[in-house]
Amino acid sequence: MKFFKDSRKNLIYIIAILLLLAGFLAWVLLVKPIGFSRPDVKVTAVKAERMALSQADGSDDDQNSVGKSNSGETKDGEKSDKKSDKEDKKEQEKDKKQEEKPNNSISVEKGKGGLDGITNSDRATDKEGNGNIGKSTIIPQKNDGKIKIMTDLKNADVTDNQFKNDDLEFYAYLENGGKDSELRVRIRNSTTGDNGKTLKGDGKNFKAHLVRGENIITLIVKEKGKTTHHVSFLINLMAKKADEKNPTIGKHPPTIKAWVDGDAVEGTKIETSNRNFTLILQALTYKGKSLPYDNMRVTFDGRAADPPTGNGRYEYSFFLENPKVGDTEHHTITVTAWDDEGNSTFKKYDLIYNFVDSGDVIGKCYVTVDATTIGLGILGDGFEYDVKQDEPASYAILAALDYYGFKADFSGTKDAGFYLNGIRAGGIADGASVPSNLADKVVEDGLSDYTKLARVVRDSIMQFQYSSGSGWMYTIDGVNYPGKGMSQYFLNGRNNHITLRFTLAYGKDLGLVVTYPPTKLSSYCGIWINGGYEPRHTFGDWKVTKKATCDEEGLEERVCSVCGEKETKVIPKLEHNWVEISRKEPTATEDGYIEYKCTVCGDTRREIQRGLIHDKKDK
Repeated sequence: MKFFKDSRKNLIYIIAILLLLAGFLAWVLLVKPIGFSRPDVKVTAVKAERMALSQADGSDDDQNSVGKSNSGETKDGEKSDKKSDKEDKKEQEKDKKQEEKPNNSISVEKGKGGLDGITNSDRATDKEGNGNIGKSTIIPQKNDGKIKIMTDLKNADVTDNQFKNDDLEFYAYLENGGKDSELRVRIRNSTTGDNGKTLKGDGKNFKAHLVRGENIITLIVKEKGKTTHHVSFLINLMAKKADEKNPTIGKHPPTIKAWVDGDAVEGTKIETSNRNFTLILQALTYKGKSLPYDNMRVTFDGRAADPPTGNGRYEYSFFLENPKVGDTEHHTITVTAWDDEGNSTFKKYDLIYNFVDSGDVIGKCYVTVDATTIGLGILGDGFEYDVKQDEPASYAILAALDYYGFKADFSGTKDAGFYLNGIRAGGIADGASVPSNLADKVVEDGLSDYTKLARVVRDSIMQFQYSSGSGWMYTIDGVNYPGKGMSQYFLNGRNNHITLRFTLAYGKDLGLVVTYPPTKLSSYCGIWINGGYEPRHTFGDWKVTKKATCDEEGLEERVCSVCGEKETKVIPKLEHNWVEISRKEPTATEDGYIEYKCTVCGDTRREIQRGLIHDKKDK
């Protein structure tokens, strides 16, 4: 009996526990979510497929922030809809003191990608060249990780034909924000003050009027009236770009020049048998200034090209897949270039690739070794090499050095990472001496002192041997110094001329304008090549320093804007221009005269007119 009594008691306990568990589960599943349901957001923002983003998606707020302070505060205030203008002004001034100005610390890389891949497309990451296609940005709060800013804004370059009336629509709201939390939205551009302009929306959807240039939209989180954190987005509004239907836009569209493996492209047709070919591009404004590479969009068969190398002239590398033997492949290359004044140019090239199998000869090249910068002139000239498919320039260079009797000291291999440290041979540096006009510039540049310049190692010419900026460089056809290693550059086989040149100043003494590493002189304004020196100054206009007179020669000079070099020339003496200013006629008893004055210098002279009394005496 006791057993049954205890069983009934235990059963009651079990049922009670089960009922408690069921109640708890019901509360968790049905009741609790009511207070945490996500708002139903109507997205009226820029469509994700239209936005080419500058940053990768993710929850890291440092990826998307344009300007965060160490404290997590922002200088931007926000106007409350409930406050008067006077109160709002006071609040903005207060915020201005406690918050950091976003555009003072822009952390995103401007223009990395762009809408439809137009700006800086060569750095875009997707196959179509449109950058990273965006999703909603989630930016967690730094202090507790609960409140999140939800928005579809991204840093982007856009064109003024892509939005109606240049109005950008986007959404922004707080997730998990409490009753004391609010989101404020502000835009700042050339038409607003330092604090920007408040954007009013319906609590979720906003509209921002963009102006040409940089537009900074800042989302600010406030809790109990105090700014806790913010995030800013840089929207760069640009002019519409030229395209195939409208190849030029503006009064002064840029000029696009192209070279393939050193050969200038005439027209729009390109032929090559080199499947590892290099396209060199240069875009010039109507004033003749080179545009930076992020002012160009280059595509190959519809895809954005990889980032180029070079400076001023930019090198784009392409690899063509093999067609069948005897067949050809047709490809399309497009180039769009634009300036900051709204001018742009579009150019389309038809590339024809003729098949040559790997290892087969595609043509010839010639290799020369030049050590003019150390007074040795041309060390080797006239070597001819058969260029083979898939062989980089390093093959021809090593073959030439061996032909001239030089031993190459290099790192890497012929196929990858090749770097020429120097060349060796018995007595190769006998008689080496840095030209005095070059030595002075190297010393002035802070690259070395003269004692090191004068030091000669008889059996080698190595990097850093004559100065801290010395080493071997190579040029293709005398004009292009590739911005890639010798094992990365492939010749076209159409009689390319490779010249190895020794430099003392990172190439500045060979005609390159070098900005890195930072040195004192941006250019040496001359080149020491081919056995001699050729000045290449950038002179301004002639200015008179001493005026010429009728008695003395004058002088005028012009100054190089790069290095300060002066040129003078003599102004010939002026010729007098005599004008009669007075006269006295001769008489029977007196001589007369005619007096003249020079209108140029003001000098005077007198001519005597003899009278009759002197005529009689003379007779």
